[in-house]
Amino acid sequence: MFRPSNLPIALCGIIGPAILVASFVTNLAPPTGSTAVQLRDFGVRHHDGIVLGAWLQGMGSLLIVLFTIVLVHLAGATQPVIDVLLIVQSFWFVAAAVALLVRPRATPATPR
Repeated sequence: MFRPSNLPIALCGIIGPAILVASFVTNLAPPTGSTAVQLRDFGVRHHDGIVLGAWLQGMGSLLIVLFTIVLVHLAGATQPVIDVLLIVQSFWFVAAAVALLVRPRATPATPR
């Protein structure tokens, strides 16, 4: 049964995956076989797109997790095992997106 109060959650289920797909389209991959200097130049040239793609990945993941949690709640599946599995799955899903945002930067190799 449709309730207007569920509309924002339904939109999370539609917009979240769309934002996640957009994040993958936004980020271009550097050319294969690039040197460290070429990778740095690529990162400098495409900085804004890389940051936008990372933000879209985080927000898309968060919206999908929100939708999943509310969907399980509305379905009445609130058994302890399902709750724990949902929380663990949500944690790892968002943690993977955040790990992509905060991974350490690669430093060019220093000549010997």
